[in-house]
Amino acid sequence: MWKGKPSTFFVMARADGPPEDPAGNPENFTLSDDQWSFMYMHYPEYCTAPYSMVTWLFGQARAQEDMYRKPNNGGVGVTAE
Repeated sequence: MWKGKPSTFFVMARADGPPEDPAGNPENFTLSDDQWSFMYMHYPEYCTAPYSMVTWLFGQARAQEDMYRKPNNGGVGVTAE
């Protein structure tokens, strides 16, 4: 969770066709209305480069989720060194 949002919140869609801004958005990502609102509420200074910021936020949220994820096997088979 990043500011209350899971990593899946930060997954962006890709628009069809060639990128409108090859330098600033070469992957042709689009943000949902909720993602734009989140950006303006929490990171207004980064709204000039929102796609890079949302990509970074996804990585941060995912890393935190991975760090605190419980093992699927309940710890069976884990050995202490």
